[in-house]
Amino acid sequence: SVAILDLGFGCGDQTWELGRLLGLADWGRVNYVGLTLNASQFRAAAQRCLEQQSTFTNSTISLFNADAASWSPDIHKAVESLADESGSERWLLALDCLYHFSPSRRPIFQYASRKLDASIATFDLILNGSAPFHQKLITRVVGVLMGCTWRAFLTEEEYVKQLVGCGYERERITIRDVSDDVFPGLVGYLGKQDGNLAEYGISLGSGFRLARKVFAWFERTSVIRGVIVIARSNSVKESP
Repeated sequence: SVAILDLGFGCGDQTWELGRLLGLADWGRVNYVGLTLNASQFRAAAQRCLEQQSTFTNSTISLFNADAASWSPDIHKAVESLADESGSERWLLALDCLYHFSPSRRPIFQYASRKLDASIATFDLILNGSAPFHQKLITRVVGVLMGCTWRAFLTEEEYVKQLVGCGYERERITIRDVSDDVFPGLVGYLGKQDGNLAEYGISLGSGFRLARKVFAWFERTSVIRGVIVIARSNSVKESP
């Protein structure tokens, strides 16, 4: 069986896809706990899971509209149930949200390692350590404007050291650069949507236009890279 703590599940796309894939793979029991801070996204995800509940056979799905850094007693109980799943693979899943964590990712990494004995799978943004100083400085400022802490963007080596400090073995950490599969498509999509809306006299909005420029700059300079990070729990056996 599998137990998953999903931080920032958005509108539930990954929730539904996980349920579908695990069902196809004929997994046993699935215990899924998801947290998202956005109320409208939470409602959309809850409605989608309700409409497609046949996807989640033999599964326990618990969705919460909450800050991942501030848990109510109900959330604590649900998350702690993941650690009680004997014989399960346990995973912390966090897609495109950890750079918003304050003061850092360290507390949730420590919780995943020491309390849940869980592996980690995340999409995150890392800083290019060889980028010029002025680009790094601009990136720090951009991060603060995005609602991140000053040190939200770590270099790959800093990221690995943080995971190791939280209990994961360096040899069991994999970081894969997927920037070329992320930034061009995202920039193109935002531009296309802005163009489509302009035909009707509607603007995509200054916030999305700024985001498009920021991601275009990331793509052009490579100062920020989009990566998939896998850190396997020490209790999980290596694949043959």
